[in-house]
Amino acid sequence: MTSYYRFRPIDRLLGKSRELETQTIYFAGPDELNDPMEGRADVVFRGDAIVWENLFRHFVACLTWAVVASASGEHRPIRLADMPIEDPLDSKVESVVRAIEELADRLVATPDIQMLVAHLANRGIPASESELRIYLKQLHPDWTVAILDVLPGHPLGGTVSVATPPDVLAIVRATDETLAGMAGHSDAESRLEAMFQAAEVSAQGRKVHLWARTDRPAGPNHRFVYLDFVDHYLTGLRRLLHPDWYTACFMDDVGNSAVWGHYANGHRDVCLKFRAKSVGERHALPLRVPAGFNREETLWSTLDLEFQQVRYTDEGVRLNFFTAMGNLPAPTLNKVWRVSRAGKLSAIEQEVHGDEHRWRAGYWQQFEAAITRKNTEWSPEREYRLTFHSDVLDLAPAGMRLMRYNFEDLEAIVFGIKTSDANKQALFQLVQAKCVATGRHDFEFFQAVRNTGSRQIELRSLGRIRNIRPEPSTG
Repeated sequence: MTSYYRFRPIDRLLGKSRELETQTIYFAGPDELNDPMEGRADVVFRGDAIVWENLFRHFVACLTWAVVASASGEHRPIRLADMPIEDPLDSKVESVVRAIEELADRLVATPDIQMLVAHLANRGIPASESELRIYLKQLHPDWTVAILDVLPGHPLGGTVSVATPPDVLAIVRATDETLAGMAGHSDAESRLEAMFQAAEVSAQGRKVHLWARTDRPAGPNHRFVYLDFVDHYLTGLRRLLHPDWYTACFMDDVGNSAVWGHYANGHRDVCLKFRAKSVGERHALPLRVPAGFNREETLWSTLDLEFQQVRYTDEGVRLNFFTAMGNLPAPTLNKVWRVSRAGKLSAIEQEVHGDEHRWRAGYWQQFEAAITRKNTEWSPEREYRLTFHSDVLDLAPAGMRLMRYNFEDLEAIVFGIKTSDANKQALFQLVQAKCVATGRHDFEFFQAVRNTGSRQIELRSLGRIRNIRPEPSTG
């Protein structure tokens, strides 16, 4: 029999969340995990002129949405989740679609932008996310003004400005010179990435100086559209790659004192010990998960979620954005990304669908590799994960990610070295009541202690709970 351990705060088990009473496991999103790099693939951009031109057109359309959304000032918050990143031209108002398309045509068709597209499409090394961010941040101010100029009633009025900032072509020329100087070097791509990361840091420095000269901070909507839009946009693009995923973290060993210090509030919290189910050569935990919906409610069913071992490596999972957009249906992919304004099909379409079975197998393999990878400095955790995602359900509400387990699969509770007696007693009494209700007598409690020789944490059994009812009060 194989067991897995899960650290939990006392207040999550006994407090408002009542995780122990309700037998629920909370699945966290990547933004809630303790390492911002968890589940984050290294995205690069390699494609022909068609997909590159469509990326800039897509940027114009999304930026237009944001500028229009900001028209009401700060009264209605602009959220990244509302950005129509999947298809910014998905509107039933033809005049709106036509206006955005004409604006994108004029902005992207300038000789300077066409030169940038050719540079990105024809060179041998893909563009990194850092490089693309630099280009978009150079284009963002002028293109925002161009959008404002065509909005009805805007005080600036006038014609569309299509002048590309000189810095874009300067960056293109500098990149070409750098690539020429690194020809034949095996690390040319990583050196180019380092160059653009340094440029990003420099831009952050200029932002700090700007803050120092600003008396009043910008409102959230103003900041979203006019200061931080490029960062939001690039974050949004990642939504097109893989489905949103959520995870519950476990370990196969809890002998590391530093791990207890970090995940158990300085040894004050506890650790739940779960009994895994064997499914072939793998281990799983049966959980009640959201499976569908009808007009009235969400439908739940029991599913064996597999314990996936986390790989500790400093080598990231690498994705080409233009071939990894598996979270979009084929008609949308072709409409937004793979077909030119003249109706020509990108070579990317054949690269993906020429052998779609092979591509799809690789797509899911990369997804699983990305969400179960952490850098090597986290290796003392010995982590395993249960992961969950859905193609049809919105799992963003926290209540959709509270998965119920069977009480018999909770094998034991391990008290930390500093767990208070009051909390131990509260946990014991709650478990005892559950054991009485279910006729169970094999639940066990452990105490974590430090081995003075090895300096490791050992688990000492406090015995199994007896299936007896408490003596009635005689007061």
